[in-house]
Amino acid sequence: MPVESRGRALAAAPDEVSRQWQRNALYEQGSVGRMMEPVIGAYPPEQSVGDTIESLRELVKMALITYIYVVDRSERLLCIVTMREVIRWTPVRTSSRRSSSSSRRT
Repeated sequence: MPVESRGRALAAAPDEVSRQWQRNALYEQGSVGRMMEPVIGAYPPEQSVGDTIESLRELVKMALITYIYVVDRSERLLCIVTMREVIRWTPVRTSSRRSSSSSRRT
């Protein structure tokens, strides 16, 4: 991409995306470093699953989130949690209100 066009694209992109593109440009053409995307869904290990899910409810409206990144205060990666794991280990809430309202319709 010509330098002039690149500058316009960087200026038009959201700040985090623009910074990521600049970081990616430091890697050799054809390397996996060029493919990196900004981290979305990074949380400290002490944050509760419930609070994390509430936060993710907003993020998933804007981006596809497959992984939750658990990071320390220095933003060093501690672990990766898949959305599948969150769903599997999150207790299912049953709504008695939903059950009773559906039974009334019958």
